Amino acid sequence: MRRFLLFNWMILAALSINAQTDITQYYLSNHGFDENFDYTATSTQNVAEEIKNVQGWTAELSASYTIVGTYEFGFGGVFNSATVPAKGYDGEQGGGLAISTGWSQTFVFYQTITLPAGTYT
Repeated sequence: MRRFLLFNWMILAALSINAQTDITQYYLSNHGFDENFDYTATSTQNVAEEIKNVQGWTAELSASYTIVGTYEFGFGGVFNSATVPAKGYDGEQGGGLAISTGWSQTFVFYQTITLPAGTYT
């Protein structure tokens, strides 16, 4: 049993040494969709069929009749009958990118960036 526990501890220690650091905030514009909300938490609209530009991101969309926009957590309205959570993952403030569309549609959002030389995973 001791040997098993020691082995598990060694694996956990090795994993923590190799923990990844999220660098998206340093290289991506509007990385968390927390800037320039299309709809703030105090808004209460019923949003249907509109595509907003997403600041910092290039969009390639195959549909023109759907919903794309940035919503602050706690938005009081609905988009295509969906609601926005009051808070983000782990209770954080901010917002998110909302997308609502039908089947067989292509939605691509991207940024072209240059990273410093290194190894990334």
